[in-house]
Amino acid sequence: MRYFGCDLSQLSPKHLKELERKSFTILDLIARARSGDAKALAAVQTTGKFLGLGLATIVNIINPDGVYLAGEITNAWDLIEDTVRSAMAERTLTDSAAQTPLRITPAQEYPRLRGAGALIAAPTFAAPRVA
Repeated sequence: MRYFGCDLSQLSPKHLKELERKSFTILDLIARARSGDAKALAAVQTTGKFLGLGLATIVNIINPDGVYLAGEITNAWDLIEDTVRSAMAERTLTDSAAQTPLRITPAQEYPRLRGAGALIAAPTFAAPRVA
């Protein structure tokens, strides 16, 4: 959405559904960035910055030995790695936290990781029992 200049916070659910139907994907964006489209590269870099800031939060809270990353954006890892690591270093509480290994892996390589991560995180983020 950054590529098209859309502010998602200003869009209604109806407009979001219409945007979902369009065939432009993150892989298309990455291809444009690789072909020299400056606007596409800027959008990918901005996504990398937000990814790094989010990873810093996770690293600060959980203090993992490493973080496994998967998904379409990792196809652009060579384009965003420096940005991700820089943003992460900007927000981590210690220098060693900023050096937390980031491992890129295809989702199908470790399918159980997602489930294991969800099981570990569920008690922390689940709603408290009311009744």
